[in-house]
Amino acid sequence: MMKRFFTFLEWVLVLFFGGQVLLLLISSFTVLFANADEIRLAKKAGTFYPGPGISQTYYNREFTVDGVRYNGKTLEVYMTSRGFGSNSLPSFVKIASDTGQDLDVSSSGASGGWLLSKGSYLVKEAPSDLQSIRIYDESYGQSFSFTVPLMKGGVE
Repeated sequence: MMKRFFTFLEWVLVLFFGGQVLLLLISSFTVLFANADEIRLAKKAGTFYPGPGISQTYYNREFTVDGVRYNGKTLEVYMTSRGFGSNSLPSFVKIASDTGQDLDVSSSGASGGWLLSKGSYLVKEAPSDLQSIRIYDESYGQSFSFTVPLMKGGVE
């Protein structure tokens, strides 16, 4: 009787922990497509500007700028962070205009998995004549900085 109970308990635990691992893998996979619809629509509208295509390390995380959506009024920066365990994006970053003026980042959002996080930073009231922006942050001797040119027309 006890042997059957422990066999049953063993299977329940295997199924429970196996299900947890499966859910984590599935949620990690869905992060790959975060912001994909927004970026696709911005490309179609000609308001998407690709990132510089380089990665930088900040607190043992690898950051890249996927691109920027800019329509002359609002600006949204899309970023990715990679790193095992600690892959989250910073809560806030600084965004400076080509004149050196820091823009007011009004909100941010991110989704993450085991190895990857994707997110965006929104500037609701961006100047209408931006030629480029610089996305950066620094603290305690660690820093990153990306410059994205905002050429006319964007990517289609």
